[in-house]
Amino acid sequence: MSEVPFYSTGYGRRFFESQLPDLCASLERIANALERPVAQEFLAEQVERLTKENTAIKSKIDQTVQLCDQTIELVDRLIKAAKGGR
Repeated sequence: MSEVPFYSTGYGRRFFESQLPDLCASLERIANALERPVAQEFLAEQVERLTKENTAIKSKIDQTVQLCDQTIELVDRLIKAAKGGR
């Protein structure tokens, strides 16, 4: 039994004659949209926004680390006091 090549089947013809060209056209539209200044400006704005958010998050993390260090120091002092200052 010989296999029929995909391109010669009904599904294959539909894929190569319709679906693949539609996919290529869609990809070309996406590429063109990304090259437009509007898309570049949008991306630049998003990068700036995310950079600010990242800076704010880093600041909160730094504050949390500082509070954790202070808490550890306080717990150590409490343990020493509970042991009679040893």
